[in-house]
Amino acid sequence: MTQHTLAVGSRVEVTGRKGCAFYSRSYGKRGVVTKLTINAAHVKFDDGTEDWGRRDGVTVIQGVDGFVVGARVKVTAWSGGTFYSRHEGKQGVIERRVDNMIYVRFDHDGTTDYGMIENVELVVAAPATPVKDAQGFISNAGNTTGKLPAERGTKMDILYMDGTLILDLAIGTGVPKRASNNSNSYSATAWAYSERGSATIKAYRFIADRPVEAPVVRLIKREDVKKGMQVKLISDNGGHRHWGFKIGGVYDCIDGAIQAPGSDVFHRGTNYGDWVWEVVKEAPAPTLDEQLAALKAELTQIKAEKERAEAGVVAAQALVDAAEAKRAEIIGRLSKHGIQFIGEEGVKAQTAQEAFAAGTLEVGMTLLAVTPEDEHEHTAGRQYKITHRDRDDSSEFKLESNDGYGWWVRNDELGNYTVVV
Repeated sequence: MTQHTLAVGSRVEVTGRKGCAFYSRSYGKRGVVTKLTINAAHVKFDDGTEDWGRRDGVTVIQGVDGFVVGARVKVTAWSGGTFYSRHEGKQGVIERRVDNMIYVRFDHDGTTDYGMIENVELVVAAPATPVKDAQGFISNAGNTTGKLPAERGTKMDILYMDGTLILDLAIGTGVPKRASNNSNSYSATAWAYSERGSATIKAYRFIADRPVEAPVVRLIKREDVKKGMQVKLISDNGGHRHWGFKIGGVYDCIDGAIQAPGSDVFHRGTNYGDWVWEVVKEAPAPTLDEQLAALKAELTQIKAEKERAEAGVVAAQALVDAAEAKRAEIIGRLSKHGIQFIGEEGVKAQTAQEAFAAGTLEVGMTLLAVTPEDEHEHTAGRQYKITHRDRDDSSEFKLESNDGYGWWVRNDELGNYTVVV
């Protein structure tokens, strides 16, 4: 339950029986607080009597916080109190409030009169201000009247439960309007004003509540301006302004330059390159002739780039051909001496072990050590020549290095070598 603060205008009931300073006859009476001190309250009761008592001797049953613009009230004071006597017992709606004085437009004669809050009681609280979402829509949940809060024919945006959105719908007219977000066509637009209820409507929006898109501000650098464009100087970034330019001034442009005020000179200087310009007017769209000229220039540039690329390809191919001829010449010279390079023209590295198994390992062949068996005898990466075979066993070979050092290896040790020649 809402807890109201005791104030002048509060409607109260005397609930303190003893020691609260009210007369015993005032117990249980209801009335309106007309005066307050630090410790006491003066109450004018509904029967016209008045009494003083302690503040803790009364209970607030209706606070003054409900007496706002739009609230419905009834004059309860005898002979209208501070209102005209003809308004006694009459109802109306608060149009204005100043402190504890309210201006009420009465139903019975349509006139407006003013008086004090203590002379009326609240009949119906003011309707709550509808909550709008970010898009300006007001939820229709809880609407049991079957009508939207606007005159028949008012154009509104209606969002239905199935997600259909209809813009500019004249409510209650039955005029068909195609939905903006799907292909449905809703002809029964009287739903928005139907006595059967408006459960099909999820939310509504007044046209004035549509979100307004902020204008797009396009900033541009001096060197990017185009002929026919207009720009506004937004900021000079604290620098020195030249040639009469002013913050907020609007100036004409040509490609890459801005016209100084009162002059035919278009400035391209870099000493105001940090200034900030806003596009006020875009450059006009190019004519067909201008578009054709631009396309021709682009085509000419593409052709030139293609020719340069082709010339580069020819030059590169000539270098490749020369290198290949040189390589072939060197390979030919070496082949005359019985030398082949592993990897050249399908030559595959063969271990001495494989050559032995194939019966092709002979005296005079050169082997390459790939796995050191004994670092004191040979080193991986060095070449050794077969000089002898069959010391005591046909499977043994003598290897000799360029410095004349030699030793015998068995066939099961040949896996440490590959055949070079």
